[in-house]
Amino acid sequence: MQINSIFVLLVVALFSFVSVTSGSSCSNPGQYSGRNLCDHAGGFCGECVSFIKICTGDRRTTSQWGQGIKVRRANIAYGTAIATFSNGRYSGHAAIYTGQNDNGIQVWDQWVGHSVAIRIIRWNGSGVSNNGDSFYVIN
Repeated sequence: MQINSIFVLLVVALFSFVSVTSGSSCSNPGQYSGRNLCDHAGGFCGECVSFIKICTGDRRTTSQWGQGIKVRRANIAYGTAIATFSNGRYSGHAAIYTGQNDNGIQVWDQWVGHSVAIRIIRWNGSGVSNNGDSFYVIN
């Protein structure tokens, strides 16, 4: 009986680890097109993080976000939440990944004064938030 309990705990721990490390995702970011979203508590309206939290259902604070794999040249699923990180901590901008090509990352995002829309964040762009090379998967 004790071996079964240990096995169950190991399976639960492994599932939890995989769930946390695989990142958050949003299957249909386009459903929010043209909207200015607030977070789950009704605050931070129009902020990029609010869009990520609503689209993915992620209720963690950004201090709980972990830096995952670098986006450039990685095989990342459509709808994966991505962000800029500095020294392993969230810093700057967050978006929903839809693809990448030689020009940059295709994302859905929002920021104050700009509602949810699709755009390209170019490789080697200016500033952290507009530089595709600065983005990582959110774990």
